[in-house]
Amino acid sequence: MIVLHLSGTTPKLRLNLHNEIDNQNYNLKIALIGFYSMYLIPNVTKSSNTYFHKGERHNIPPGQYNASTLETTLPKEVLLNENHVTHRMEVTPFAENFNVGTVGKLLGFKNNSELKPEETHIGQFLPKFLSIETFNIHCNLARGMIIADGEYKHKETNIIATFKPLTEFLEPIAYEPQYPLFFPIQESHVRSIEISVSNELHEPISFGGAITSVILMIKNDDS
Repeated sequence: MIVLHLSGTTPKLRLNLHNEIDNQNYNLKIALIGFYSMYLIPNVTKSSNTYFHKGERHNIPPGQYNASTLETTLPKEVLLNENHVTHRMEVTPFAENFNVGTVGKLLGFKNNSELKPEETHIGQFLPKFLSIETFNIHCNLARGMIIADGEYKHKETNIIATFKPLTEFLEPIAYEPQYPLFFPIQESHVRSIEISVSNELHEPISFGGAITSVILMIKNDDS
């Protein structure tokens, strides 16, 4: 059994080994046994920060928003209400049409939805104030999970763990699976290991400069 610790602030963590690990018989497997970071992932980025008001395009600064902080950033003629019964956002524009632009997803509307004035509009979807639903942990060595790729298709990945973060913005993330899943290592000689993280849409995640630590275990398939 070998336990490895990777740590850093970059989106990809890499560990170069002084002594390579022999896997010529392809009997080694790898698992994630610990993942630690800080939730600094913004829910508004440069690709999701626009809205249109009075015929003009506006951008809000990228960052992490909740209903109250977002309302202070939008025009004062736009009222937001977070309905805690239906768990939908209610948006009421006054005097002018309000186009939610790419901020729509955050509010639970389709992007670029045009909202008429003097009406309360209810979001079609749950608001997206928590930017990430699930974390996928990728390891370059692993023959990992098989995921759906269309109704009757699938594809192989190097994902060795998937979990839902039970945390809020600025809170620590700690994931220690009770029953780690071990996946075959597909390299005959292990000289380096690389870990990256993606979201539920398989888009890469950056943790905003937070220190991220990953603990891996390698064991013989016979053990």
